[in-house]
Order: sequence, then C-alpha cells, then structure tokens
Amino acid sequence: MQPSAKKLAANRANAQKSTGPRTAEGKARSSRNALRHGNAAIGILNNLRHEDIADLHGTRAALIEQFAPDNIQEMQLVELMASGYIRMQRAEEFSTALLNSMMEHIQSRNNLPVGPTPLDALGCCAALGKKEVASVWQLIERYRATASTEYHRSLEQLNRLQTARRDEPVKEAKRQEYQDKQERRTKAQIVRVSTTNKPKIEPTTTIESSRSAFVPQPPELPKAA
Repeated sequence: MQPSAKKLAANRANAQKSTGPRTAEGKARSSRNALRHGNAAIGILNNLRHEDIADLHGTRAALIEQFAPDNIQEMQLVELMASGYIRMQRAEEFSTALLNSMMEHIQSRNNLPVGPTPLDALGCCAALGKKEVASVWQLIERYRATASTEYHRSLEQLNRLQTARRDEPVKEAKRQEYQDKQERRTKAQIVRVSTTNKPKIEPTTTIESSRSAFVPQPPELPKAA
C-alpha cells in the first residue's frame, strides 16, 4: 500500500526537523554505525563479473565484526585488509583456473576424455613447465604477494593503533597522577620556604616602661651615721 501524499509531506517535514544525535555518546554511536554499515567506506571493493558482490561485502562485514574499528582511520585499514584478503582468494582461483584450463587443453589436443584423472598432479607439473604458462603463473604469484603484503601491513598498523587507543586511558591516568604529585611537591616547598624565611618579631615595650626609662631618678641620699 502506497503512503498518501499527506503522509509523505509529514515525513519530509519531520526529517527536516531532525538534527540527529546531540550527546557525545549518541554521536559516537552514530559514527560507529555508519562505519559498520558502509556509509563511510572508501569504496575499494569491486567485484569481477562472475563474483557476487554480496560475498565480498560478507568478507568485509566479518573483518569489521572481528576487529571492531572505532574511527575512520581504523575503518580504512579494515577496508584495505578486506581488499587484500579478497585478492588473495582471487589469486588462488586464478592459479586453479589456469592449471585446469591447461590440462583440459592437453587432453583435448591428444583426443583424450576431458575430465579429472589420477595423473592430474603430474599434468600440473607438465603445464607449469611450459614457458607461456610459467609467465602467467609468475604474474599470479606477484598478484598474490602484493595482496598478502597489503593485508598484513594493514593488520599490523591496525593492531598498533588499537593498542595505543586501549592504553591511552591508562597513560592519561598516570600523567594526571604525576601532575598531582608535582603540584603537591611544589606546594610543600612553598610552605617550607615561607616558614624558614619568616622574620622574627622582637617583643614590643609598653608605653609605661618606655616612659619610665626617660624620667630622671632622684639622687640617692647618704645614710645617717
């Protein structure tokens, strides 16, 4: 059942009023959801014509679930890992297709039934001995090596980033503890210095005692004999 024009207009009006998540926690959750569902993907997963794009994104989703990227930088590394992993799988498929094709060609050329035989392993070795097959095989191996290097390099960088992110709260707590300790030490030094350099206050004399010091005293009379 199609929604009415009035309902569609109301939905558009409500969408314009929406400002999205407002709290820091809500924004972080929305960002992670965008990463996980591909809204922020860098678009490096492209399928060949015989491949199902759903299988490629299934591989990507499995890597996202396993490594749980928390920001766009980590997500890009997971994307590169997915690309490298898929290309390694393709290299396996390419090499298998090459050998199967060569053995079928040999069977057809020699008027033999086309299909698997107990001597297929030997047939693979014979096929690899041909110059044109060996050159293609080397290209496939180079393709595989490049994909493997990209996968493992991205994995190493991702592990380094995530380890640093997990350790950051601990490092911040240690920095704060050190700063607090330094502040307490500085305050203690200020108190000690102010106490040591405090001037001594001499006792004050009273007005009466100071006045009596300046009043002349009568001479002492001689004693009677």
